[in-house]
Amino acid sequence: MIGVYFLIRSDKVVYVGQSNNVHARVQQHRNIDRKEFERWAFIQCERNQLNVLESLYIMALQPEDNGRNVNNEYCVPLTLDKILQLITEARRAA
Repeated sequence: MIGVYFLIRSDKVVYVGQSNNVHARVQQHRNIDRKEFERWAFIQCERNQLNVLESLYIMALQPEDNGRNVNNEYCVPLTLDKILQLITEARRAA
């Protein structure tokens, strides 16, 4: 199942990720990465939507377990500027 998933601890989203196989990736977090979470949820989407959705959810939810860069900004596949550029281009093409 392709989608964006959310790891939840104490009723708070602590990690947002994406995968082409959500169930397998969540099990990796539990068994290999040893991430601490009590439950998880996901949103199914098309493969071409993964980067945009994951980026937006990370920016909106600011999960504590997602990585940050040297400027203390969340590491996301696409910046907000890039997402807005894609929207503008799509509108022009329509």
